[in-house]
Amino acid sequence: SSGSDAPSSPVRSLGYGLFIGGAATLIAGGVTGGIALDSSDASKRLCPGDVCKTQEGMDLNAQARSAALAANILFPAGLALMGAGVITVLLAPRSGKTNAAVAPWVSPWGGGLGLTGRF
Repeated sequence: SSGSDAPSSPVRSLGYGLFIGGAATLIAGGVTGGIALDSSDASKRLCPGDVCKTQEGMDLNAQARSAALAANILFPAGLALMGAGVITVLLAPRSGKTNAAVAPWVSPWGGGLGLTGRF
């Protein structure tokens, strides 16, 4: 039996999943950022001098702000997930046996993924 017949490491599989999830999140952040820019441009056309006299202008401004906030969260989250995926794949053991664990952590100052074990 060759080395390529060995089962994939669960940690390595997790790393690929993190990378793919991060790429999807990054794309969602880019799309949401585009929506924010389009809504902002439309709002500026309806609200010269940052004074909105129509409900449509106010609605577009609110939509732009919401989309910008979402993009500001999604884009760096996607980068972080992709980075965690790359690191996880690079540090994963080559065999199916592992002494590693990946666990999420959350604190009042942020969150992330922790990777522990012997490599």
